Formats: sequence, structure tokens, C-alpha cells
Amino acid sequence: MHILIDLQSCQTESRLRGIGRYSLMLAKSIINNASGHKVSLLLSGLYPNDLTNTVKKEFLHLVAEKDIYTFSAYGPTAQVDHGNKGRTRAAEICRELAIANINPDVVCNMGFTEGYHGDYIVSYPDTPTSIRHFTIIYDLIPFIYPDRYLTSVDYKQFYMGLLEKLPKADGLLAISESAASEVKTHTQVDHSKVTNISSASSSNFRVVNISEENRKSLWEKYHIPSEFIMTIGIVESRKNIEALIQAYSSLPADLKEKYVLLLACQIKPHDKEHLLGIAAKYDLPEHHIVFTGFIPDDELVGLYNTCKLFVFPSIHEGFGLPPLEAMSCGAATIASNTSSLPEVMGWPESMFDPRDVGDMTRLMMRALTDSKFYQALRENALCQAKEFSWDKTARIALQAFEKSVSNCQVERQQVTPENTYQQALASVRELSNEELNEVDRLGVAWAMARNCYQSHHKELLVDISVLVEVDAATGIQRVVRSVLSNLLQLDIPGYRIRPVYCTYGGVFRYANTFIAEKFGINNEEGDVPVLFAKDDILLGLDLTAHLFPFLARQLEDARKAGARVYYVVYDIIPLLNPQWCSEGIQAAFPVWLESLAGHTDGLVCISKSVANEVKQWLFEHADEYTINPYLEIKHFHLGADLSASLPSMGRPADSDEILSKIRKRTTFLMVSTIEPRKGHAQVIAAFDKLWELGVDCNLVIVGKKGWDIDALINKITGHHQLNEKLFWLNGISDEFLTDIYANAQALIVASLAEGFGLPVIEAAQNGLPIISRDIPVLREVAAENALYFRGDEPEDIVVAIQEWMKMDKNGTTIQSKAIPWLTWKESTLQLLEQLPIAKLK
Repeated sequence: MHILIDLQSCQTESRLRGIGRYSLMLAKSIINNASGHKVSLLLSGLYPNDLTNTVKKEFLHLVAEKDIYTFSAYGPTAQVDHGNKGRTRAAEICRELAIANINPDVVCNMGFTEGYHGDYIVSYPDTPTSIRHFTIIYDLIPFIYPDRYLTSVDYKQFYMGLLEKLPKADGLLAISESAASEVKTHTQVDHSKVTNISSASSSNFRVVNISEENRKSLWEKYHIPSEFIMTIGIVESRKNIEALIQAYSSLPADLKEKYVLLLACQIKPHDKEHLLGIAAKYDLPEHHIVFTGFIPDDELVGLYNTCKLFVFPSIHEGFGLPPLEAMSCGAATIASNTSSLPEVMGWPESMFDPRDVGDMTRLMMRALTDSKFYQALRENALCQAKEFSWDKTARIALQAFEKSVSNCQVERQQVTPENTYQQALASVRELSNEELNEVDRLGVAWAMARNCYQSHHKELLVDISVLVEVDAATGIQRVVRSVLSNLLQLDIPGYRIRPVYCTYGGVFRYANTFIAEKFGINNEEGDVPVLFAKDDILLGLDLTAHLFPFLARQLEDARKAGARVYYVVYDIIPLLNPQWCSEGIQAAFPVWLESLAGHTDGLVCISKSVANEVKQWLFEHADEYTINPYLEIKHFHLGADLSASLPSMGRPADSDEILSKIRKRTTFLMVSTIEPRKGHAQVIAAFDKLWELGVDCNLVIVGKKGWDIDALINKITGHHQLNEKLFWLNGISDEFLTDIYANAQALIVASLAEGFGLPVIEAAQNGLPIISRDIPVLREVAAENALYFRGDEPEDIVVAIQEWMKMDKNGTTIQSKAIPWLTWKESTLQLLEQLPIAKLK
């Protein structure tokens, strides 16, 4: 049996109230007890992604993210606005289409009375289907007290409309026998569809030993001056807080002096003034009442455990969770004898008539003065609390699901994505232009397309935003070109590979024009916008830090549609060593990494060293960043076969002369952009000393001018050995670089920080020995197949060069040929292994 739990109630304002807590706990318990059954979750794309991510975090390790669906719809849909009527109906159609594509056996809606003030969407099929629809019933309090809750004509119409739809449900799960009785009495629902699954409190609510130091700290935080009588409840008439204040005021003076009244709830200023007015009416000084404001659960447990007495005076509840929480903590508890509360309390002597203030006062005084009765209350609390458990509630719910599925009539219409899509189209077309305008219809069309999970042809969308604009011939763009070239040659079962790009202020578009020009792959549809859908994968291959934080919204929209987002991380040098980067890069990188950490599903780093640095950085900045709880951090290694990276061709006019000079003496090679972190200044200073010592050798620098390097460039271009023993080859082709590798004797890698160190691999391919700075990433790539040096002084490199030349003379040079390296195809396959896709053919 496949169960789909609709958890929109954990995205709405209800997430902060009992309904949200109930929904969360019941869903987790169903998952934990659903042996042999599959459980998926359904969320709404109409709510902000931070709320969606918060819910996902709750189910980390309980539900695979692929089994958490977010249906798309077009809003706003709040029914308080009559203008939203058409969009509301269209959103219902979109949700039903999503459910049909998921095709569960059971859908369980955790709430049914929302949607008036927010974008909550729930509906039931007009005709029976093979999917069984269940709804949680908390209470029918607005119906029972219409003069209090249904005074608005619009809201009354909305609420009564919901009740009229309930008979369409295949099952109703009531949170108490009282709630079950209400729905049987006041609606036309078939009584056999109603099941009391009860409720429970979180396992956090339990008896705990609180030290005197912790007790004092807790009481001081909430300004509790003495022992206290405690209650919980929002300020509204049925919670009966006013009657509790009156009953408390009637206690003997010595008891009021000994025990203050603690109102543990978030309270608005005008409500607080109202309650203080009630206290004044009964001559109760303000210092006898303590208002705590919002209390987190861990501290609420402490208050339950340290209160003298817990009193719950509510006139009507769907269940009554606070007294159960209090009893679970061992608190002496008394409560009203109405609605569901007798089920919770389990002992008539612990209850009072909430409409009789005198009865409430009497029972409070008895609890505070009769030690035997007080002890009996505490014993009843722990004994009665054991009668309730989320496991028990979940098992009853699962039995109701199983029974409904097994009783499903054969003639019921079988739901298929195809017929449901056609039905959805027909239903949307029935909406008038007044209900749904042209813009609305476009939004609904996109939402419907996204909800067609089964018919959607999944796409691997490769972001090449920078390469589309300009090929700057950087190391990163060499990687982008190489991986892209190999991806376009692969066959990935179930996926189409589609390069995409995004410009600032725009949306992701297919890079069809670029691919046609560069690869001869023609697509007549042009650079149309990308419609992200579930199970698509967006692979951020290019470095697009300059597009953030704008791009974060695009990534969120993609993930909201059900796509998975992964980004390649080349390095985080601007974060770890900002002094080596321009101010623009320094400013962009923190925003970039924070955005990736919060708005992607995974980061794939180009080395294990970079992956470790990213993990450490995020760990150290966890309080500053909002990190996706499901975030994966993986790594792969780059390829190094130049022919597969679309190498640039051509040789300069003086290439023969340059090669002739290089061949005259031992030549050491550096290949990298000239910038501070690459160590060029230290190497040049070292060679100045070597030349002074009479060492006959060349230093060839291959790389373009980078950032903040003017002084060094001036030194190179004005050097007395320039084009004799010191060569700077700026902007040469890959073809000519191959010639240089073939005529050099050793590669020097003096970088202070790297993401991978591709020249190390290229040197190994060319059989060139390597002299490398000893940093983790270069050790990862070269292992024991290089001569390493440490230190920041020229002399450190002089010693390394002299040692290498001595080894070369003796025939003991450390060889690089044993360094393992990948072809770009192998690198691309390794990258794909880090993504959630099927195995490759």
C-alpha cells in the first residue's frame, strides 16, 4: 500500500499551533509503523521554500527526498478574496493532477478547515476513484458555536462548504471520540467512515530531574517569583481563561500568596490588558499573574515538571493536548469535564464544570490543600498518560487505510495520469475568463505541466551560463568545455541532456543557439525558457558567482517544481584566502556559497580536499547560513586528455625560435594564470638566485595576466633574462602548450591554494617530473610521485631545484608517470555518479 500524506498544515500558520504539531507527529508515527507500506509526503508549492525545507528537515532520514512531492499551482488562492475563486478551483485541479501522477492507494489530508486566509488547497474527486481520500477531523467547534465563530457571512459560507464536501471522503480520522461524535451528529457522513484514532503527546514531554540551579534559571527567565499554578491556552472565549482568573481570585489569600497563576502562552498586548482588567475586576493584584509569552518545548517541559498544579479550564476541545502533556510530565492535573477532556483525563474526580467558577475553585483548593488527593492526581497523571501513544494512534490510522483499500469496489474508476490530465484540462476550460484570465491560465498551464510527473521526460540541464557569453579560456572553462562535450555524447537512460544558461534578471533558457553553433546539434525551438519539473537535474557546471543572489530564486523555483539542483565547486579560495582575490570576488563568494548551501541539493567538488574545505566552512558558519538539511557534499576528479577538451589550435610566428632557446638548457615550466596565490613571485626570485649562482637553466611561464599582479608583470617584462632564460608565453594555444611540455624537463607547481591542480596531471601525461608545493590538494593528486617543498622564501625553492638537479644527474628523479589520471569521459562519468540518475549505458 502506498500512502501519501498531505502536510500543507505544516506549511501554513497551523504549523505554529496544535494542528501543525499533531500533523507532524502523526505523519512520523505512520512512517515508523508502516511496515511493508510505502509512505510519501505531499507539500504545496504555493508556500515559501523555507517553510517547505523546514518540513523536509523534520523528515530527514525518515523519508527519501525523492518521495517528497511538491505540487505546483498558481496563486494566490486564499478564499477570503472573492477574486481568487477561479485560481482556487484551478489549484484544486492541479493538486488532483499531481496526486493522480503519484498514484498512491491512500491520500491522507492532515487538515480540512484551512484555505480561507491562506493558500491551503484540499479537495475530493467528484467521482469515486481507486485512490482513497482520508481527512483528519480535529473538531467542529465553529459549527457548534456559530454565533462565536461564523459571524462573517463569507467565512460561514466557506466553512459550511467544507462540511458539505466531507461525505466525498473515503474516511475520516477523528482525534477523539468527542470529535468523531460531532462529525457523525452534524454532517451527512456515513458513520462507518469515521474512526477515532485519538492523539498523544510528544516523547519530549516526560518526567525529568531538574536541578535546583536549572529550576532557578528557568523561573528567573520567565519572572516566576514562587510556586505556581499553570495553564496553557490562547486568549479566546472557549479557552475560558477569564473564568480561571476569577476562580483563582476566589482562593484563600494564603494560597494566592503561595502560588501565582502562570499563563503559559504567546499573548498579544491587547489580550494581556483584557486579562489584567478581569483580574482587577476581582481585586486580584497584577503580581499574582505571570505572562510567559512563547515558550519552546524544552522549557515547557521544565515548567510542566516544576508547576504545583496544572489547570485546563477549556469549555470545548477537539482533544486537549496540554493536559496530556502536563500529565506525561507527572504534573498534578485537573481539567474541564466537557467535550473530549474526560477521554484525556480518565478520572472523574480530576474534573470540574468549566461553566461553574465555584466548582473550579473548589477543585483547585482541594488539590492545593488535600495532600492525599494531590498525590492521587499525580499518580493518575502518569498512569493515564500511558494510555496514549503516537504508535497506537498511527496503527489505528493504518488499519483504517488498509480496510478502506481492501473494501475498494472493483467498479471504481481506475486513476491514470492520462485520463486525469484530460479531465484537468476540461475542468480548467470550464472556468470563465472572469474567473481565470489569460495570465492566470498561463500560470496554471505551467503548474499542470510540472505536476505530470509520470509523463514528463526527465532532463539533465547543464548550466553553461558563462561559456555561452564568452569562452575566456580559463581553467574552469576548459573543464566546462570538456565535460559538456562528453555529456553530449553520452546516452543516459531516462534523461535528455540539455545545456542551459541564465542571464542576470532573466530565467533559465535552453542554450540551443550555442549548441547549434559549437556542436552542430540543431534544435528549431530556439532558446526557449526551461520548464523545470520533478526529477529533472540542474547541474551548475559553470562558475556563476556573479549571478547570485539573484540566481538563488531561480534555483528555488526549480526545486519547488521537484527538480534536483547540484553545483560543481572548483574551490573556495576567495573565502579561505580573500587576500588573493579581487574585492569583487571577495564580496561575491560568501553570497554564492551561502546560496548554494541553502538552495541546492548537492555540491560536487573537484577534489576531496575542496570537499573537506567546503564541509569545514559550512560547519564553522552554520549559525550564519541557512543550510539545506539534505545537502550532499561529494567530489570527483577532473580529466586531462587535452584532445577531448576542444583544444585551441595554432602556433605563434616565433614558435620555432622559442622552442630552440628552450632546448638549449634544462627548462622548468610553470602553467597557470599569473596571480598572487600561484607563487610566481617566489619562483622568479628563486631563479634569480640560481642564475646568480651560475646555474644554467630556463624558467618558462605559461599563463595570462591575472588580478593584482602589475608589479610582478613589470618585473617579468623588464627582466634582463627575458626571452633568454626567462620566458612568458601569454595566451598561447593548447597545441603550442603541448610542444612546451614536450621540451621541458620539470614542472613547478608553487600554488599556495588550488582546487585540483590540472597541470600536475598534464605533466604526468607528458612524463614530466614535478616539483610541487606541499599542500593537501596537490598531495591528493600527485601522492608520492612528486618532489615536494615547503616554505615561502625563494631559498626554499632554490634548495628544491638544486635537489632535483642532483637527482636528475644521478638518475634518481622522482617520476610522475605513476600519477593516475582520468580521461574527460571518465571524469564526466565520475561526475554523473555523484548525481541521482540511473546507471549509464
